[in-house]
Amino acid sequence: MMERIRTYIGGMDDLLEGGIPAGSVMLICGKPGAMKSSLAYSILYKNVINENREGLYVTLEQTPASMLEQMNALNMPEHKSLTIVSYNDIDDELERSRLDHRLEQNWIKRITNYLENIQHGRKNTLLAIDSLDGLYSLTKVEMPRREIFLFFKTLREMGFTTFLISEMKSDSYFTRCGVEDFLADGIIHLDLEYNSDKNALALKVGVVKMRATNIGRQYFPLIYRDDSFSIITKPTIP
Repeated sequence: MMERIRTYIGGMDDLLEGGIPAGSVMLICGKPGAMKSSLAYSILYKNVINENREGLYVTLEQTPASMLEQMNALNMPEHKSLTIVSYNDIDDELERSRLDHRLEQNWIKRITNYLENIQHGRKNTLLAIDSLDGLYSLTKVEMPRREIFLFFKTLREMGFTTFLISEMKSDSYFTRCGVEDFLADGIIHLDLEYNSDKNALALKVGVVKMRATNIGRQYFPLIYRDDSFSIITKPTIP
C-alpha cells in the first residue's frame, strides 16, 4: 500500500485517499496573503507532532525568528524536530562541512548540496522551501525545464516529501518559469475571493493536480480555527 502524508487539513485528507503520496514534490500556489507559508508550515508541524516525522523549513523570504513569531501567533510553537533555516544558515552549514560553496553561484545547486549533506539517506523528512520566487531571485535559471527537472528528481531521490511555495503573479500561471507545474507531482492552489456578505476576503483551496490519486477538482472554503486548517466541504466554483 502506498504511504501517504496527511495534510491535517480537516476534511481534506479523505478527499485525497488519505493524503499526499510520500516522496512527492508539491507546489503550494497562490497570491500574496493566501496563507501559503502558514499552510506549508502547518503540514510539517502537524506531521512532526502527530506522526513523529522530521521537518525542515527553508525560508528565503524572512528570518527564522520572524517565521517563528508568525507561527507562534497561530499556536504552532518551536519544536525540536522542525528546523527552520535561512540562506545564511545554509551557507554556514556548507562552510562547516568544508564544502567550497563559494565557487557555486547557482543556488539550486547550493541548496541541493546542503540537503544532501544533512539528509544522509534518512527518509520520511518533510521539506518546505519558501519560496521558489525567492530561490529564483538568488540565481539565474538558464535552462528551466532541465534544471528544475533535475532538482525535483534529486529531492525525490533524497527521500523528501517536498512543498514548494510559489507566488502567483496572475490567475493564469501557477509558477514563474511555467514548467514547475508540469514537473511537480501535485498542486495545491490557495485563492482569495471577495465575500460581499461579510465585506471581507474569503480563502478557498483546490487540489489542481495529484499524481497517483483520484481527486475531484472542486474548490472549498478554507478556514483556520482551533489551531488547525479545515475545509467546508460544500464545494465552490473556482
